[in-house]
Amino acid sequence: MWWRKAYREQPPPKRGSEVGEQLTEEEKNDTYSNRCPDCGSKGSFLEGPHGGLAVNFKCGHCDASFNDMGPFGIERLSKGAPLEVKDG
Repeated sequence: MWWRKAYREQPPPKRGSEVGEQLTEEEKNDTYSNRCPDCGSKGSFLEGPHGGLAVNFKCGHCDASFNDMGPFGIERLSKGAPLEVKDG
């Protein structure tokens, strides 16, 4: 019946975190290994303002920014800009 098909179809799973949300476990593992979860560049994090346990940092490659709140997790402040692909 038509309603069974419509009921079974579900939206695709959400990939990654949105602005203002905690990072997923996979994204956290990337940041802990000094790799940007958005563009994948390694070693490009720049430290920003910090106070107490919180440290803001961003990727120097794609400008994605994050807030590391120590034991409370890492929150996404902005998504990285898509990188331009150059031919040749």
